[in-house]
Amino acid sequence: MDPDHAIGRVHSRDQKSMLEECPRCHLNVLPMAESLCPNCRKSILDLAGARPELTRLSIRERTRMPACCHQCGTQTARSVRVREVAGPITDTPLLQGIVQLLVALVGGLFAALAVSASTSKASRHEVTIFLPQCEICARGGQPRPIHTDFDEFAMTFLVHVRFKEQILRD
Repeated sequence: MDPDHAIGRVHSRDQKSMLEECPRCHLNVLPMAESLCPNCRKSILDLAGARPELTRLSIRERTRMPACCHQCGTQTARSVRVREVAGPITDTPLLQGIVQLLVALVGGLFAALAVSASTSKASRHEVTIFLPQCEICARGGQPRPIHTDFDEFAMTFLVHVRFKEQILRD
């Protein structure tokens, strides 16, 4: 047996087309023996306790949204702002001061000014998406992304399949 297959690497287009979304953890997986998801170790065929009406969707900023709640798939004109911010590790004033002091000792005042400019708020990354959410689903709280990709300005959410179908149709 090829050792790459034993650790789950996919080598061919045929295998990529065999990926299935697990109805529990909602990851695209290549099922193991007996149709088990390698992530949650549950059968992808057994829907007991699963939420098959939900699916993962990556949404970029400025994506045109349908008038459809992302959670339940019903029509709605209401939307909520979902905002994620990531800054550099030196984003606190104390850490900025320590870094500037160390750089000043080692490289002089010019280097300290360069570090100060590079760690300013201008270097922060932010992703904001206005996501449709009906009033009933809003009672459950603010939508939270599963993942935020600051390079692509996108967030991944668990969404209703009707919402995904409408986004992909537009």
